[in-house]
Amino acid sequence: MRRRKALMIVEGVGGGGTFAMNQAVHELLKRGGAQPTVAYPGTLDGAAPQGRVRRLFARLTALPTVQRGVQAGMTVMAFPVFPGRSADLRNRWFARRLRPHLRAYDEFVFSNPTVPRVLRHLADRVPALCWVCTTVRDELESQLAGGDLAAARQLRDASWPAREAQERQSFLAASLVLAASDHTAACVRAFAPGANVRTLPLPVDTAVYAPRGGAQHDGPPALLFVAARLNDPRKNAPLLFQAFAQVRREADASLWVVGGEPAPDLVDLCAALGIADRVRFLGRLPRHTDLAPWYRRATLLVVASRQEGYGFPVSEAMACGLPVVSTRCGGPETALAESGAGVLTGQDADSLAAAILDLLADPRRRAAMAQAGVAYARAHLSFEAVGPRFDAARAAVFGRPA
Repeated sequence: MRRRKALMIVEGVGGGGTFAMNQAVHELLKRGGAQPTVAYPGTLDGAAPQGRVRRLFARLTALPTVQRGVQAGMTVMAFPVFPGRSADLRNRWFARRLRPHLRAYDEFVFSNPTVPRVLRHLADRVPALCWVCTTVRDELESQLAGGDLAAARQLRDASWPAREAQERQSFLAASLVLAASDHTAACVRAFAPGANVRTLPLPVDTAVYAPRGGAQHDGPPALLFVAARLNDPRKNAPLLFQAFAQVRREADASLWVVGGEPAPDLVDLCAALGIADRVRFLGRLPRHTDLAPWYRRATLLVVASRQEGYGFPVSEAMACGLPVVSTRCGGPETALAESGAGVLTGQDADSLAAAILDLLADPRRRAAMAQAGVAYARAHLSFEAVGPRFDAARAAVFGRPA
């Protein structure tokens, strides 16, 4: 039987949740018998000419029109980026350059938060399966709640209604929209009534993210916080530090922070709260899978977010047997409520700190949560669990392989 060729259309192959999502979908396609290629607007090396005129000339005259290569084990095609600021024109430009390549593929999977808007320019050409973690408004409004001026400008911009209309049209044009969480599914249904939506969580590799026997680590309990975009107001790092300051008044604990370089105001806040000596900024890890040992060594994973469309760290922590304390932020809520692998709290420092202290004082409860998390991850979030559901979605959209 001929292997079906699948084209994954994404916004990029960068780090964080975007990278984890791309790798997960790519692996699912491979396991499902497809031969996947990832297409995105950009360059293979990410380099760009300096100077506005040079960038404009280089992008308009870029040769070849598509770059092919391998990144992080994925076969990729990188297309030149339209030099203007208009998101709609960028999407049209990308779609136009994709069209000559479509006939070589049998399946078309769109992923990442905003790339579905490209779909409306291709909907008349291909059946499309769209897998999303969030809607643009859900993400921007949570950033606005954190005082993000850039989010405020986007929501006030005269082009915003048209941009939202384009995103809505894309969801309606998709043959099937897979939402990574019940929260995101509800957002898409409210945003685009009539869209064909079902929930399917993104998988976690339970061979990599797995518990390890024995002691976790020497020293005081360690809280782990994972955020590739540490300074994004959605991640609400100030709330984390405020809650940790309360924890430190009653418990000897450390805080490990994995993610980007902290902004100066976050460093200053740690100093002002008197916790700087107990907060360890680990920076970005070389590979996403390098997180696994940190999950195994930590005592609790803490999520302080205002909004999460899915929340990879929660799934990975559960698979490693690490209990979770999370604010009610959308994406992680269903898995934590169904599994009993963690605690959901309000988005205030008192509630978050109280939940952390309760679990630090109750090792038997933590052990029960660890077991529940591992069992749930294997039964519902593993590649073995998600794969058949994804293959059924592919068959519903593209038909069964001949």
